[in-house]
Amino acid sequence: MNIKYRTYTLIQQESGFDLVETVQSQRIGEGSLQKPTGEMYDKEVSFGYNMRLDTCFHKIAHLELLKQKSTVELREFRDEFKRIYDELTKLM
Repeated sequence: MNIKYRTYTLIQQESGFDLVETVQSQRIGEGSLQKPTGEMYDKEVSFGYNMRLDTCFHKIAHLELLKQKSTVELREFRDEFKRIYDELTKLM
């Protein structure tokens, strides 16, 4: 059984989970790498293999914070990380 959270999928393995994120990507088409002109498609990006569930939660929280691309104080980072991690654990 697989677990879905936002754009992330945890794929169950024999003794853990593989963590995959589905992201939108664009084919190069007739353009260049800097200015692709091809169609959009969903692409799976792997972030880890055979990880424990709590490790996947930590990784998801870290990746979500990485998307924010801002500079914050350590305390603010910790609070936001804890908020995301708690949100994941409360879903269980």
